Amino acid sequence: MVFPYIDIVSKALVVVITSLWLLSLSTKAAAPNYLYNFCGNDTTIYSPNSTFKSNLNLLLSNLSSNNTPNNLFYNATTGPGPPGAAYGLFLCRGDVTINVCHDCVVTASQEIVKNCPNETVAYIWYDECMQRYDNRSFFGTVDESPKVSMLNTENIAEKDRFAKVVGDTLDELVNRASSNRSLNDQYVKRFATGDVNFTSSQRLYSLVQCTLDLSGADCKGKLSSKTIIAIVVPVGLSMVLLAIGFCLLSRKPRRKYHVGEEENGKDKRLHFIMKLYCFMLLPLQ
Repeated sequence: MVFPYIDIVSKALVVVITSLWLLSLSTKAAAPNYLYNFCGNDTTIYSPNSTFKSNLNLLLSNLSSNNTPNNLFYNATTGPGPPGAAYGLFLCRGDVTINVCHDCVVTASQEIVKNCPNETVAYIWYDECMQRYDNRSFFGTVDESPKVSMLNTENIAEKDRFAKVVGDTLDELVNRASSNRSLNDQYVKRFATGDVNFTSSQRLYSLVQCTLDLSGADCKGKLSSKTIIAIVVPVGLSMVLLAIGFCLLSRKPRRKYHVGEEENGKDKRLHFIMKLYCFMLLPLQ
């Protein structure tokens, strides 16, 4: 799966968030930070007394209760099959604790039906996790919608070098996340983070993550094809660039971002695709 779409074109920086956000990574548990949700349309409505509604209730309960110490990702199906079956999953950002993940999934299970009442298709994203459900099976498939653009007019100094630093950093993280051998066993989560100096006073922080239903080859192929979840934080500018992507959520997939280079190699752009994890994940994040 892949999330709403954030495109940073040369001069533009994606969502700017106060650097205080970084403190949330180490502070005590708090309410999940809501980011975005997407609902279906008029053709995806279910009736209150339908079989799908009953199966959806069971599904959301199942997702909430299966957030175990080894589960930052989980998918499930309730019901024998279409049209009444409910399919869903959650994905937590790879660097959150199990308690933070659990709290986020529980909150998501409650809020997703409030934000998308009577919808058979819904997505919800938080900094810490993402969740999705549908009346059709989407496991092992890639969706590049829904998409949303979130841009500002701020410029980054040395935009070409910035794009190259980001691209090189993310390429390295993609290899780590998709490899069977990764620093600190982060590959177990199909998750990798990294940081690098941009200038003497600015440091770039990035993250990539795939859903655990993806093989290493699928993960690398998806991310290297420019479907990436990334958080970029030029600390010297005291801002956080956040993107959320649901490309993390399915085998295509995430949040918890897309960084691309034009075919001619002349113009690099940052593309963040959010389909849920990928959450921002910030970081998501």
